[in-house]
Amino acid sequence: RHVPYHWMSHRKHPKLKPLIDAENRYARSIIPKRLAVTLAEEDDARDAEGAITVAPFVHNGYWHYTRETDDGDDIYCRKPVHCDPDWGDAVLALIREHGADARLPEPDEDEEVVLHEGREERFHRTDSFALESFEYNPSQSWLPHTPNT
Repeated sequence: RHVPYHWMSHRKHPKLKPLIDAENRYARSIIPKRLAVTLAEEDDARDAEGAITVAPFVHNGYWHYTRETDDGDDIYCRKPVHCDPDWGDAVLALIREHGADARLPEPDEDEEVVLHEGREERFHRTDSFALESFEYNPSQSWLPHTPNT
């Protein structure tokens, strides 16, 4: 199948920077400066290392959640519920209290990194990786996933 804008997924494509610069100029011309500053501040707050990008949920005896690194990569993690049954509720309370500024507690020995987007980019030799879908096998030992590279 032909995807006409596939070239945009290649960050080093010579037409990409001029296009983004033109879009930024257009956005600056129509968005009031005060609103732009507010949006940028909110975005920066969300991009801090440890930001919660997926609220924790329980599935098959594990808390599942996603952290964001300071490089912008998502790290998909899990930890067994039996190690800390109240962990997810505490994180949800942080989200309710702090909203976009909420940060996950520091990783501990029970946290298992399931998938690291930055490592997947290097493995697939691409400069753009996004996880389309994933589902653990019944024994929770494999993570079949569909990348969007």
